[in-house]
Amino acid sequence: MVEGPGCTNNGNRVRRLCGQRVIGVSGRPSQDTASACRSQILLEVLSLGKELFLFFQSTESKDKTESTVESCVRIHFGMSGSVHIDGPEPRNIKSKQLTLSLHFSDPPSHLRIFDSTVSVSSPSAARSKILSHCSRDVCSPSDVWIESSAFAALRAASPPTTDVASAILDQDISPGTGNIIKNEALHRAGVHPAAAVGTLDDATLLQIVRECRIFSVAWQKAGRHPLKLIYDKTICGSCGGPVKMQRLGPGGGRPTFSCAACVTAGGPPKSSGVKRKRTADPPLQPPAPPVAGACKQHPRASKVGRVRKAGPNTGRLFFSCRVPTCNHFLWGDTGFGKCSCNKTATLKICKKEGPNTGRWFFTCRLSKTTCNHFSWATEETAARFGALLTPLT
Repeated sequence: MVEGPGCTNNGNRVRRLCGQRVIGVSGRPSQDTASACRSQILLEVLSLGKELFLFFQSTESKDKTESTVESCVRIHFGMSGSVHIDGPEPRNIKSKQLTLSLHFSDPPSHLRIFDSTVSVSSPSAARSKILSHCSRDVCSPSDVWIESSAFAALRAASPPTTDVASAILDQDISPGTGNIIKNEALHRAGVHPAAAVGTLDDATLLQIVRECRIFSVAWQKAGRHPLKLIYDKTICGSCGGPVKMQRLGPGGGRPTFSCAACVTAGGPPKSSGVKRKRTADPPLQPPAPPVAGACKQHPRASKVGRVRKAGPNTGRLFFSCRVPTCNHFLWGDTGFGKCSCNKTATLKICKKEGPNTGRWFFTCRLSKTTCNHFSWATEETAARFGALLTPLT
């Protein structure tokens, strides 16, 4: 998911096109979206949380009088949306879906938006929403951000039994906060994600608000998220203990990670003297041993993926390289053995709460109903992938 920092930075990039006129619209826009952009001048670009708003202006002549007409296009970048302005083709363009393409004049420029949701919004409604929510947007400028406003919205979360992890993902409460920010902020604040908002005192809620803001601003300024201590980890980056994964929230919930040694239901007791590290560098550890299947030319760019596309290899693990020009590829399930239906088994992690939480196991990668193959994986099996294999792989 493109979180607040990514959306804010995308808006900053598009903003340089303000004042230019749209002379061409293509991609997959609706008729209303195309009409809202075509022959219009890009007047203003504003962001709020995970939403980006493009305001256009045109001048119409009626009865020898001119009137200014404003239109607004809303962009939500979803899981992997991106913005590309001029320059060479973006990486992996074949795997991207062009949502909206705008050609500008004076000077000629080309804006392309990929893998996003684009719709027409009422200019007045968009401005009203931005005005009412911007003071608690985690990526708002320092002269706009109001900590007390963000705190008040979180304290007023309804019902009070709402878990704090779901509450701070609510874009009306904390615009721009996504799943990574949520997990890292709660970990740094020492608060268990499942704690009900109504059970947390004001000092704890205020600390959560501050950690969301600190992590988001650091991410937005650097262009990449700060060191992750808990999100998608099996080992806690703060204490080295095991990390538990669960899903919290409506609709099946969002992946949520916590370390029992670092968080409590309500954070550390005031009398305990525990001080949470805000930027929390992990303890020094010996370098990880080399991973056998990793790219030898670019070992630090290696990654482990899982085949998602439907087909005979669905669910299989593989090694690849993040360097676009590198073609490194190697199946990672050599030696996994066969399941009951004679297919190569796959490796998954136990997410159910209990004594086996976080353990890896072998199961059938194709059928959940006709094949009941199950066996626990040894520590040596998971160690083959090193830190490249994560719960969300």
